Amino acid sequence: MPDRYDLITRHFVGRRHETRLILAALLSGRHVILEGPPGTSKSTVLQSIVKEMRV
Repeated sequence: MPDRYDLITRHFVGRRHETRLILAALLSGRHVILEGPPGTSKSTVLQSIVKEMRV
């Protein structure tokens, strides 16, 4: 898991905590909703996770 986590978080800065929570939710079969103002890298975080996990 740490290797994949590092691959995911190399694409953005300052979203490590949120990324851990998203990964924990996905790995335990839970749903995830990201809320926030435009331009806060919500899509970038999810795209990185999908790319590295091949979801």
